[in-house]
Amino acid sequence: MPTSTRSRLFDLAVCAVVLAATAFDMSVGRSPVVGAIGLAMAAALLVRRRHPLWTGGIVFALGLLQVVLAYTLSTSETDMRFTAPVLFDLAVLVAVHALAKYTRHLWQALLACAGGLFAALLVSTFSGPHWWRQALLLGAVATAAWTIGFSARTHRLYIQGLEERNTALQRERLRLAEAAAASERERIAREMHDVIAHALAGMIAQVDGASYAIDASPDQARRALLTAGDSGRRALAELQQLLAVLREPAEPGPRRRPLDVDRLDELAVWAKTVGLDPAVHTTGDTAALPVGVALAVHRIVQEALTNTLKHAGPGTHVTVDVHAGSDATGVEITDDGNGRPLPAVPDDGGHGLAGMRERVAVYGGEFTAGPRPGGGWRVTALIPTPSQPTPEPKGT
Repeated sequence: MPTSTRSRLFDLAVCAVVLAATAFDMSVGRSPVVGAIGLAMAAALLVRRRHPLWTGGIVFALGLLQVVLAYTLSTSETDMRFTAPVLFDLAVLVAVHALAKYTRHLWQALLACAGGLFAALLVSTFSGPHWWRQALLLGAVATAAWTIGFSARTHRLYIQGLEERNTALQRERLRLAEAAAASERERIAREMHDVIAHALAGMIAQVDGASYAIDASPDQARRALLTAGDSGRRALAELQQLLAVLREPAEPGPRRRPLDVDRLDELAVWAKTVGLDPAVHTTGDTAALPVGVALAVHRIVQEALTNTLKHAGPGTHVTVDVHAGSDATGVEITDDGNGRPLPAVPDDGGHGLAGMRERVAVYGGEFTAGPRPGGGWRVTALIPTPSQPTPEPKGT
């Protein structure tokens, strides 16, 4: 049964008990005015959860008025002894409990306790010479009602606090998940850009070369087309490897080592096939670099060569220098800018440079890219080498 339904049924039961006590008073000859006040008190109790202060004030006032009228209109001493405890224990004590449980502030709950004790003392003054016994009894009952209500209040606030903290944790978990998803999308976009842009630039250069040589040198044109096909197949293999890792990120078992600094010679071979004039120099223990740093170096060199091909064109002399130091790895790619720019090669809008800069920023390094004095382009990166091995990236 839902909590709201149980609460409504309980409220109706409380009102029924108060009405039953009022009806009993009426049956033994009490004044109709006393009964009417009892009905008003029962009605006020229906809203005690939502408006505890108003309910408490109304019930206290009506309860005391009912007791005064009952004693004033009573015809026997027996009636007088019976009226006060019944009315007080039922309506007023329920109001004391509600004030202690549902008020927003602690001072309001304490005020409810004081009000209940005052009402008990005031009602007891009508009990004759032994009024203090009545005061002790009603005071104990009022204190018990307040204690039960305050305990329920404490429990309710505790549960409410847990729910609020749980909501905050859920919200924070969602925010972190969204941030992780955004970071993953950026990583995937960067990897896809590096693979596709590198392959397409080489293929465009080879196809353009084949179109120029197809009449004068068919064999050279065929070799260029075969090279373009090889570039496409290599790019497809890299994409398949990347997609396989993305589909099964938690799959155990060995994986292919990502392209790294030890395979820069392959980039030099590619650069020669597309018409560049590369020179690659490495110093230091590049094989000992963490996998993540090695991958970053490889991608930076790959992107720089691709940009040289697109913007400077075949015939450009490119120098690649990689130094693996104990604390950092330095990368420098320079070209003389004396080649022939490829025709109709769309610009990537700076995503290549942004990707290189982001790779270096991950390790807290420094990245620069810009024209050289006297012509050409220069790209530099200084990547700190972590003291502990870097976790292998999820991409290729």
